[in-house]
Amino acid sequence: MQGLARWREGTIYLVAVPILVLIAVLPWAVGMPSVQAAVNVSAEEARMLELVNQARNAAGLPSLLVDQQLTDFARSYSQEMIQYNFFGHESPVSGGLQQRIQARGIKGWTLAGENIAKAPNVEVAFQALMNSPSHRQNILRPEFNCIGVGVVPGPGGLYITQEFMCFSPIPPTAEAPAPPPTPAANFDTFVLIMNPNGATARVEVTFQGENGDNRVFTYQVGAYSRFTVPARETVGRGSFSVRVRSDLPVLAERSMYFNYAGKRGGSDSIGTPNPSNNWFFAEGYTGGTFDTWILLQNPNESGAAVTLSFMRPDGRVVTHQVTVPARRRYTVHVDEIPGLESTDVSTQVTSDLPIVAERAMYFNFGGRSGGHNTIGALSPRGEWYLAEGYTGGAFDLYVLLVNPHAQESTVSLQFMRPDGNRVERSVRLAARSRYTVHVDEIPGLESTDVSTQVTASLPVVAELAEYFNFAGVSDGNSSVGAGEPSTDWYFAEGCVL
Repeated sequence: MQGLARWREGTIYLVAVPILVLIAVLPWAVGMPSVQAAVNVSAEEARMLELVNQARNAAGLPSLLVDQQLTDFARSYSQEMIQYNFFGHESPVSGGLQQRIQARGIKGWTLAGENIAKAPNVEVAFQALMNSPSHRQNILRPEFNCIGVGVVPGPGGLYITQEFMCFSPIPPTAEAPAPPPTPAANFDTFVLIMNPNGATARVEVTFQGENGDNRVFTYQVGAYSRFTVPARETVGRGSFSVRVRSDLPVLAERSMYFNYAGKRGGSDSIGTPNPSNNWFFAEGYTGGTFDTWILLQNPNESGAAVTLSFMRPDGRVVTHQVTVPARRRYTVHVDEIPGLESTDVSTQVTSDLPIVAERAMYFNFGGRSGGHNTIGALSPRGEWYLAEGYTGGAFDLYVLLVNPHAQESTVSLQFMRPDGNRVERSVRLAARSRYTVHVDEIPGLESTDVSTQVTASLPVVAELAEYFNFAGVSDGNSSVGAGEPSTDWYFAEGCVL
């Protein structure tokens, strides 16, 4: 991410590089267009405008007005960089900022500036701009009163141009920016089935909707093969749970790819062989831009009475009771439950009938936007194993623990590095409480791959959560631990392009 230019009539300052160039130019005419303001911006452009004005307001500066001619100017330059395969303020087609403003016929300004960025999403671009002193100076320059933002998807990410100007008087093409529209939730769900047998398996897939609709599909899955069921193409839009039955033992996973409330990413979770009366989740957070959901599936022929016990770090337990109708999916938005505002939280799910429970989280955390999902643990255990973990670069790794007992539990964490060195830590979990270990902050675990073994004096539940920006992709993942090592493991999902 790079690129900033700012100039005044007669002088051009290229602040992103140590160059100062003086150019004599003729004064601009000050005639103004007389069209009525009606600025048209995309959702991503509106989000960038919102972030810019939030930063200005936090610095005690007035919001910038969004101007249609500057918006068109910015958008066309982002498109030009994509079309002619360059990234910078000097275009091989239209020249520098001064030439481009003149060619565009923009009049009545006294000061102009430009930021450009290339990033996977608007939030990452804005954070990078604010972390650069010169780019931040453009965003927070008191003299500017108007802005145009152009966001255009291109190879490797979004091409983003910010055009700042000080107009006197303010043109009629400028107006206060409208709040960014809430993007429609867009989810794609896939059921992945692995048949490790030497014969074809007959597999029945049932989609159980939140509205009570149940739809059954039957597939023939060949020997030693992977099979994909695309949910959107199969049942259309809607919330649902899935049941997979087979005449031969198979493995089933579910992957989801989404754009939810401006958070883009993907998640994956294994299924469970059987429903249960109890489920446990160590991870959960309801503060900031985090959304935490508990998803329940009742495959029975009668309604299930379910109690959710939410355990906070301070030992306080908040209970919530729901009835899940027969053969339905049911959704609980944890953020909306009184007493669970802006807190870490672990969850125990108890039902009078065997059900299935998952937890999904969506977030924008440290400029990393996405979501993750996991099936719950069936019970606390004295040992847990977490194979994945990395603490380098833009990765943040957490081990989440919950003690559902009425007594304190002492937990030993053994972190294993690729070189065979081990780092040990011991923590004490208060009764019925949640505990968070930020692995990146532990001495000896800086910038390394790491696996974790958890051993507890009283059985606990352990998960990992990881937030990252890797190769231009920001997202996160979470998984409940494995209760014991095994000689065989199977994964239904996987794709290499």
